Amino acid sequence: MLVRLEAIPLMLRKLGFNPKGSEIRQLFTMFLEDDLVDTVEYHEWLFMIEAKMNWGDDFELAVTKAFAALGHDDNETGFSEFELLRQELTDWGEPMTEIEFVDWIRVAIKDKTLNIEDGSFNYVKFIENMNNKDVRYIKEPINFFKLDQKTLAELAMKKAQEEREEQERKDAERKAREEAKRLKMIADGLLPPD
Repeated sequence: MLVRLEAIPLMLRKLGFNPKGSEIRQLFTMFLEDDLVDTVEYHEWLFMIEAKMNWGDDFELAVTKAFAALGHDDNETGFSEFELLRQELTDWGEPMTEIEFVDWIRVAIKDKTLNIEDGSFNYVKFIENMNNKDVRYIKEPINFFKLDQKTLAELAMKKAQEEREEQERKDAERKAREEAKRLKMIADGLLPPD
């Protein structure tokens, strides 16, 4: 599999990274054979992802500054009035729905970032908690080139089993919906009872 060089920044963004132009150039310098290539091989792409993961990202700082602006925390204390934040997030931009905000309140209370008594919200701690919860990836990506055939086969079998279970779950949900629809039509008199 080959990936065109111009697609690399977009692909990194799709993975949740926020690469700078200088970082992209550094990745190309580190992992490409020479300046004349216009594509990246799959294993080079994996090495680029691994390097970018190790460099970290300044995305957390950008989110923190956005929260400070939304919560009118001009002194950047890390706290804002929760109701003010609610109003800002539900009024402009791509507004949050009330249901989304209720879920957020539940998480904030559980994480102890929302003080119900005074209505203050510790957005810095909230962002840290969300980042900690978002660590779903293995610290070092799997290097498939170094795995033996038995391990690769086990990974493939596990993936196939997960896909099979997901398909069975979807089929069961579909059958349940069809049965509920049939029973409703019977109750409405549109179908004769069994």
